[in-house]
Amino acid sequence: MPSRRPSASGPADAAPSLAALFAALPASFQTEAVDFTAEPFARLTYAYPARPPARLELAALPGPMRQEVAYWLHTLAVAGERVNSWALAEWVRVAAAMAAGGGVSSFTALSVEEWVAAARRRYHDRHRRLPPPSYQHNHRAAIARLHAALTLACQGGQLWWRCPVWDPRHDRRIPVRAHEPLEGQRLNFARVSPAWLREAIQWYFAAGLSTGLLSWSSLPGFLSYLGRHFAAFLAAEGIGTPDLGADPETGIRPVALRLAAWLRQQRAPSGRPLAPSTIGLIQTTVAGFYAFMADRRGDAARELAEPRWAGLTDAHARWWRPGEIAGSGGYRGPASPGTLRSSGCPGTRSGPWW
Repeated sequence: MPSRRPSASGPADAAPSLAALFAALPASFQTEAVDFTAEPFARLTYAYPARPPARLELAALPGPMRQEVAYWLHTLAVAGERVNSWALAEWVRVAAAMAAGGGVSSFTALSVEEWVAAARRRYHDRHRRLPPPSYQHNHRAAIARLHAALTLACQGGQLWWRCPVWDPRHDRRIPVRAHEPLEGQRLNFARVSPAWLREAIQWYFAAGLSTGLLSWSSLPGFLSYLGRHFAAFLAAEGIGTPDLGADPETGIRPVALRLAAWLRQQRAPSGRPLAPSTIGLIQTTVAGFYAFMADRRGDAARELAEPRWAGLTDAHARWWRPGEIAGSGGYRGPASPGTLRSSGCPGTRSGPWW
C-alpha cells in the first residue's frame, strides 16, 4: 500500500515563496560562492580525474536566481543526487549574461529549449563557431533538472496531480509505496496532447496511486502507451473528443479495430515493427483507461472541467473480444482490411494497413 495517500481531489497545498524556501535552507547553502571541493557541496558533484570540481560565483546572478540555484543544490543534497559542476558553472555564466541584458530574473522565465538556444548563441559569440554535439549533451541535463525542480517548487498551489511534472523525490505529496525505487524517474506530462487526454491521464494515474492499484514504477510505461502511442493514433485519425466519435449503434468497436491495425504499422526505435507484446500492453492499457473513465464519467466531467467526458457510455469500457489482445495465447491478429471495411468503420484508408 502507498506510504503517502492524499486524495486525488483534495485541497491544494499553499505554494511557498522562493524567498521563504531560501530562508529555510541551512546557512551553509545561503552563500554567494559554491565551492564543490568543500562540504556541503563536495558530495553533490561528479568526480572527474582530469579536472577538479568547478566553483560557482553566484554573486553575478540576480538575487532570485541565486536563491533558485541554492534551493536546487539543497534538493540534490536531500535526494542524494549529483550534478556536473562544470556544466552548472557554465549555466551560471549564461544566466548572468541573460540577466545583464534585462528581462530575465528567474531560471523559469525561459523554457529549457530557450536556455539551450541562449547557451548555443553565447558559445558561438565567444568561439565564432557552433558548439559540438557534445556541448548540448553535457549541458542540457543540468538546466533541464534545475528547471524541473524549480517548476515543482512553484507548483505547490496546485493539486499535486494537476502539476505538469511529477517527481516524488522532490514533491512529497505524490503517493508512492514504501521502499519503491524512484531514482531517475520523473513524469513529464507537458508534451501529451490533446489537453483533455493529458488531464485525464493525470487524473487516472492519481487515482491509481492513491488507492494503491497502480505503482509508481509502472507509470512511465503507461504514460508511453497512452500519452505517446494512443495520442499519436488520435492525431492520425483526427479524433478530437473524449467519446472518440463512437457511433451509437457500433459503439467503440470500429475505433478499437482501427487502433489495432494502426499499431501494427508502427515502428520501434530500432526500426522494427512493434513487438506483439508491446501492442498487447498498449491495447490493455487503453482499454483499462477507458473503462475507468467510462465508469466515472460524471466525476471526470466535473473534476476535469471537461463536460465531454460525460458523453461516454458503457460501450467505451468494451474494447476487445477474446483472442484480440496481441501477444496473448489466443491472439488471432487484428482485423483484416476487408473486415475493417465490412464493419462499417468510418475513414478506412485505402491500400494495405500492415
